[in-house]
Amino acid sequence: MKKINCIESQMGDWTYYLATLSFADAANILKFAHEVNEKTDLDHLIQRELTSRSQDISQYLTSQTQRLFGALICASFGKPIDFTKTAGSLGQLTLDDESIYVLDGQHRLAAIKEVVKSNPNKFKNDYVPILLVFHHKTDPGYARARRLFTTVNRYAKQTSKTTNRVMDEDDGISFLLLRFIREFTFLSKRIKCTRTNKKKLVVLANSESMGKSDSEYLMSVGSFYEVIFNLLPTGQKLLFTRLRKAQTLPQVDLLDDAYGEVEIRLDELY
Repeated sequence: MKKINCIESQMGDWTYYLATLSFADAANILKFAHEVNEKTDLDHLIQRELTSRSQDISQYLTSQTQRLFGALICASFGKPIDFTKTAGSLGQLTLDDESIYVLDGQHRLAAIKEVVKSNPNKFKNDYVPILLVFHHKTDPGYARARRLFTTVNRYAKQTSKTTNRVMDEDDGISFLLLRFIREFTFLSKRIKCTRTNKKKLVVLANSESMGKSDSEYLMSVGSFYEVIFNLLPTGQKLLFTRLRKAQTLPQVDLLDDAYGEVEIRLDELY
C-alpha cells in the first residue's frame, strides 16, 4: 500500500484524482491491462497492444535532462478508490499494487519501468503525474473504460510534420534550417514559411506543395528540411538521424561542420 496526496475533481460523470508518483513507485504499483484483466476477448479489450515505441521513450528519458510528458490516465479495475478528504478537494489516496492499471500511457509506463530497472539512481527524483479513475469489472464497466480510451486518443490532435520540423529544439536539421533562413537573404525570401489564413492571421505554412500563387518561392519550409538533410554527407546524416531519435541536439562543432558542408553544396546549386 502507498499513501499519496492528491486532488479530487470532476468532469462529466467521471470523478478523478490527480497526483504524482515517483518513477520507482509508478514502476512498482502501476500495471498493464493484461496484468489485471484475465479476459482477452474483443468485448473485454481495454488497452492497445504495446509496441517498440516504448524503447524510443526510454532513450528520451535517459538522454534528455529536460524530460517531461503528460499524465498517465490510470484506472482502478473493479476496486473502489480509497480516498480520504482532508480539506476541500485535497486529500489522500491509498494505492495498492494489484488493481491499478494504465488505461492510456502504457508505452510511457513501459519506458519508466525500463529506465528504473536499468538505472534507478538517475531517476530517484523524477515524478510522473497520474490521473486516476474507477470502473467496474462488468460489461458496462469495460465499455466505459474503452470509451474513455478512444475519446482521449480521438481528440488528442498531433502536431503536423512541418510544425515538428520547425519547432523541434533537439533536431539538428531543424537548427540548420532556421539558421539558413535567418542568415541567407535569398532563402528568407524564397522558402515559403508562412501563410495568411481565413482569419487574416499569419500562421505556419504546413503544406509541402506549391500552388499557383506561390511562384515567388522555390519550395516549402518542409521541403527545404528534406533538402538540407539530403545535402548532408552520409556520415553526418546517420549521426543526425541517431541523435534526433534520442532527442539530443548535436554539439556546436558538429552543427557548424554540417552547416559548412550544406552551405558549400547550396552554393554549387545556386
